[in-house]
Amino acid sequence: MRRVMRPSGIVLLAALWAAPASAAVTGVTASPAAERVAVARTTTVALRWNVATDAPGTVTSAAGEFRTPGGTLLGTVNQPLSQSVTGGVAVVPETVRVPADVVERARREGSDRVLYRRSFTDGVAASGEIVLHIAPTGAAAFGVSRVALAFDDGEAVRIAARGEKLRAQAELSYTGAGRLRAVWEVAGPNPDAERPVWRPIGEMAHTLSGPEAARFASPALPTETAGFYLVRLRIAEPELPFETPVARYAVRQK
Repeated sequence: MRRVMRPSGIVLLAALWAAPASAAVTGVTASPAAERVAVARTTTVALRWNVATDAPGTVTSAAGEFRTPGGTLLGTVNQPLSQSVTGGVAVVPETVRVPADVVERARREGSDRVLYRRSFTDGVAASGEIVLHIAPTGAAAFGVSRVALAFDDGEAVRIAARGEKLRAQAELSYTGAGRLRAVWEVAGPNPDAERPVWRPIGEMAHTLSGPEAARFASPALPTETAGFYLVRLRIAEPELPFETPVARYAVRQK
């Protein structure tokens, strides 16, 4: 009689160990976490979704939803998004138009804010949201929704020679029209990473209107002393709903 060989428990455990784990989105956050939208006008909001996942691959989102805090659906954005995962995180940019009728419907529901939500998946889904605070038309008529810093090569990190002429570039996205006041600041050489000491190198003031994007160049950045530096454009007016970005550069010894 032939004996039938059954796989041992060790073989079964080995097979289970070798089986690939399924991917799962573990968290979704929006940056900025909050923004202002105007009454009786369409507002454009620039944001990015930070999607954390436990495996490499691509995350996708089929659509976005506008809802009240109570859960009432106010509208949808039928624009799919997708982004590959790098280092456990997918950073997904999105520019959202918040229609005036969505804001008005939220007000009729008795709400002073709108939640914009998206669900992302790479096999298992998770959701995140940005809070859109409804402000009077005058208060929300002008606001900066995005600030990006880079050098002339388009990168936010640069290595420079001593004495080299170097400037940073700031690109702003905004809504409405109003007055911008800002200060270019530098920390370094070799600032404390946790508590850098910023010093002003130039102020600027502009009235912005028309196209909802603008670009500004910094004054000449210090390059006389070797070391590591930080540079930022600190916006004093209007108030920003997010942290000011920072660019970095290093000056070589020779």
